[in-house]
Amino acid sequence: MRIDKGYPSPEKLKENELATLQYIKDNGVFWEYYSTLASDASHSFFKFQKAYSLNFASSLEICLDRKSGKMGVAHVGSDIITKDDRYEQVSYSLAICSKDNERLLRRYHFDYALPDEKRRQPHPVFHLQYAGGLFGHLMAHGIEHEHIDSWLSEPRLFFMPLSLALLINVVFKEFPDRNGINVIERGEWRELIKKNEKLFLVPYFRCCHNFMNTINNLGKLLTNDFYYGN
Repeated sequence: MRIDKGYPSPEKLKENELATLQYIKDNGVFWEYYSTLASDASHSFFKFQKAYSLNFASSLEICLDRKSGKMGVAHVGSDIITKDDRYEQVSYSLAICSKDNERLLRRYHFDYALPDEKRRQPHPVFHLQYAGGLFGHLMAHGIEHEHIDSWLSEPRLFFMPLSLALLINVVFKEFPDRNGINVIERGEWRELIKKNEKLFLVPYFRCCHNFMNTINNLGKLLTNDFYYGN
């Protein structure tokens, strides 16, 4: 029993991410409120239709503090690299910056990474990492991060698997404003999120549930061992 049993194949994952890009590029509400995201989605949708890998990066304006009206920018990205029908890298990135001076306030990576004996130390198969290296989209915007020690990769905290749609939905939920609420309350968007939950979260939580129900039959394995791919 593995925690990633049921995780979509590279072909299925790419199909799902392209469907998300297509939804964003074809939906007028994104062009009205989040034109940069819509434009980048449109460009990437056509660029990666026949590619083995899929790299996407964009940004959307958010409200950091509703009391003060302070605005910010959320930079979202995905980096999916496959080879011979297997994953080499699956990583989703979220960076929160102030809008006035593009100062980096928060940066997270959400990764799917199988155990590798050559790594310096073990890590959860699905994990959340704070900081880490800047992805190219941030460097292209001249965003600096001297105040964050990006050389330190640990700790990697176990987390549920994400997708591009689920990540963007997190941004809308965590930084709610009129524009974002107008998106996430739409039936079509909610249906898209449900499909992503069914594809990524249902198998994940089913695996966790099955492990917890059989934990007494698995020797000395702990739940934490399960998270690390044992």
